Amino acid sequence: GRLTVVDWEHAGAGLPLEDLFQWRLQQLELIGGGTPDELVRGALEPDRQVLDLSDRLGVDAAIAPGALLRAAARPGAVDGRVHVYERLNELLGAIA
Repeated sequence: GRLTVVDWEHAGAGLPLEDLFQWRLQQLELIGGGTPDELVRGALEPDRQVLDLSDRLGVDAAIAPGALLRAAARPGAVDGRVHVYERLNELLGAIA
């Protein structure tokens, strides 16, 4: 079987891990937990939570940067999301 993830907040199909990064973005913006650079680093160098969730879902943790990009690009993105989106694009561009 294949897994399909539908995000009820914007009614579209999402990547596995996308909701985790959406939650982390909300935490960053609303509660002030962490920094945009820490959030980006958590996608590029997956932490324990990302690795555990990836394992449980049966997906490669390498999708984490793409999941963060999609979460940051959702409609209504505010300054923190824009910074995360731009920073992740910079880092991924430097790697490619």
